[in-house]
This record gives sequence, C-alpha cells and structure tokens, in this order.
Amino acid sequence: MENPITHARGVIQLQEHATPAQKVLLDRLQAIEERLSTFDDSVRAPNVRVGTNPSISIDFDERASKLATDKTRKQIEELARESLPIIAIGQASDFMEIVIHPVIGARATLQRFGESLIAIPGVARYEVSACY
Repeated sequence: MENPITHARGVIQLQEHATPAQKVLLDRLQAIEERLSTFDDSVRAPNVRVGTNPSISIDFDERASKLATDKTRKQIEELARESLPIIAIGQASDFMEIVIHPVIGARATLQRFGESLIAIPGVARYEVSACY
C-alpha cells in the first residue's frame, strides 16, 4: 500500500542504495524541490515593476503589538489570496503591499477590498494604486 510512511521508506532506501548516477539525479531533484518550496510570487512574476501594476498598500496600526500585527497580516494575506488575482505580496514591519494582475476594474476591486480591511483590527489605512 502507498502511504506517507512507505513513501518515506522508499526514499530512504533509494538514497542509501543509489548508484553514483542516481545520486546526481537525486541531488538535482532535491535542488529543484528546494527552489520550488522557496519560490515566492515575486519570482514567479518577473514582469512586475513597482508602480506599474495595480496594487494596494496597507498600513498597520503602529500601537499594535508585533503579535497582533502578524495575526492581522496573515488574515489579510488569506483574504487577498481568496479574492484577488495576486502577482506578489511585499511586506515590511509596518505595512504590506499586494500587487495584482492588471484587469478591468482593478481599481474598484482593490477599493472594495480596502474598504473591507478597515473593519479588521490593526489596519490603520490603505491606499490603492491602479497604474498600468
């Protein structure tokens, strides 16, 4: 039967008994897996240039604790991934920027998204930029 345990055992056995040629392939596969796991949206979208794609900048309440801000940030990121055609998400300690694909109605979509964020504790303000 195939399950995570038998799969892990198979991988271990393959690594232990691999020929030199198989070891080269395993190393390359591992490198590919590592690159894919660390791939972020900005790397997947090399055509993104700051100021040229529709985006929303969100400022966090500076009086909130880091823990509260991190929780707010995660909540916003989940909402954004569910409802926006995201290209990239940039973050700093006191703000985040969400860049989306240029689509018809991008400014209105981001404006509605921003209006819904104001109800989230820890969000101080937002600014929409829909430049192309």
